[in-house]
Parts: sequence; C-alpha cells; structure tokens
Amino acid sequence: MKNRLTWVLLAVIAFDFGVTILGQPPSYWHDPRTANEGNSLFAWFMVRGPLCYAAFIAAYIIGVSALVRVLPRRTAIITGFVFLLSHYYAASTWLSRHFNLGMSGPIVYATVLSIVLISILQSGAPNGCILATADREAK
Repeated sequence: MKNRLTWVLLAVIAFDFGVTILGQPPSYWHDPRTANEGNSLFAWFMVRGPLCYAAFIAAYIIGVSALVRVLPRRTAIITGFVFLLSHYYAASTWLSRHFNLGMSGPIVYATVLSIVLISILQSGAPNGCILATADREAK
C-alpha cells in the first residue's frame, strides 16, 4: 500500500505544481519577478526563473519520495498524507480562485482523489474491511 500511496502523493504534488505554472501571468515568462505564488519558499525559486523552478520541483519531488520511502510504514503514511493534503489544498486554491471554478474545482478534484485512495485501500481488503486493512498495513 505504501508504494501505491507514494505514487498518488507524487501525482498530487505534480498536479499542484502544474496548476501553479499554468496560473502564472503572461509576464512571468518574460520577467520571473512577476511570479504569483503564495508559498514564500516556492516563490523564491519561481522568481529566479522557470529553469530554477523546474530544478527545484524535481529535487522536491525526489526528496519527498525518498522521505516517504525510508520512513517506517506508519510514519511514512502519515507524512505522505500531510504532503498530499497540503498539495491538495494548494492546488484547490488555484482551481477555485485563479481558474474561477469556485468550489466545483476542489470538489471534483476531491472526488477523483477519494476514489483513487479508496481503490488503493480496498485492494486486497478481505470482506471490504478498509480500516482494519489500512491499520494492519500501517504497522
């Protein structure tokens, strides 16, 4: 389960970075100082240009993936969910505010993400006992 959750986590992070790039003003591509990013750490890399930001994204994804893979199972799953929920929220703010989807964007995104997560939790679960399987695998 840990490996499958890691792939979902990486997809959520990549989606967040993708909508962040798509949400940049046209001026960003000529003058990176016009970057629109609410997270000060990520903004620091964005204002240094798209290549610097892309390198940061690659390092960030590799770092998060490595962290989740080396931690003990339960700690890895908790850490993974913290990153997943944080990046879900960040992407949802872009969907809602910048792309003018209101609450529809985050709700559709949450629905898709929930279906994927439940599919992972149910795979191999005897008699549909999701929580017992998740708890047993987390140990």
